[in-house]
Amino acid sequence: MVARIAHFNDLDLDARAYALDAVREVHGFLGAYHLADQERGRGLSVSFWDDAEAAKAGEAAVGEARHAGGYESPGPALVETWEVVRHTGVEHGEPLHRDLSP
Repeated sequence: MVARIAHFNDLDLDARAYALDAVREVHGFLGAYHLADQERGRGLSVSFWDDAEAAKAGEAAVGEARHAGGYESPGPALVETWEVVRHTGVEHGEPLHRDLSP
């Protein structure tokens, strides 16, 4: 599993809604979070993918949707892909911890 982290210096969540629509149907997409620093107008888009190839396919799908829809919102200032090595949370009300490292 990989996380794709996109850093935005001027994040307009409404203008970026097309990006979530574009990736929902991409094979290997697992989910996403948008984080915002409302005071500074900055944000992060953190999406989760089966692997790096799926993340690249998602990036391509967003680019195609952006071009097809004529969207002009600023793109990310920086994009990073990180390997997810551990997952902790709650599933069905029960604590969950998974070590995902090879």
